[in-house]
Amino acid sequence: MLMTLAKIFGAAAIVLFVLTLMNFALKWTYRNYPKYFKKHPKYAKVHLALMKPFVKMHKWVGIGTVAMMDAHIVLAFLWEDDFNVSGVATAVLLLSQMFLGMYGAWAKPKGKTWLIIHRIVAICAIAALIAHGILTDFD
Repeated sequence: MLMTLAKIFGAAAIVLFVLTLMNFALKWTYRNYPKYFKKHPKYAKVHLALMKPFVKMHKWVGIGTVAMMDAHIVLAFLWEDDFNVSGVATAVLLLSQMFLGMYGAWAKPKGKTWLIIHRIVAICAIAALIAHGILTDFD
């Protein structure tokens, strides 16, 4: 029962993490294909309508990702009574990601260094998450 719940919370964390990544993907698409959106204003309107909630909810979905991850860790530890190295690495990266996001949201730093680091950590977190899934056989 505990491991089933741990899997559910782990899956929820993955879904929420993918939703946080959509913020970047939608903004990047809109920024890098302006000619396409000028030619197709209907698509631009749909894209902006889709992008708006992702941008608005980005920080809360990120916090939700970490909350689901925390529940996953607690339940998995109660079941296994052991730490998984790939899981710990993924957790550290996701927590770093959250703290970088909080820094950017609340400190409003000048420059884009923190944002570049935030994006690099996201890529590393994706790799760690995939590795964690492979090493645990998505069990």
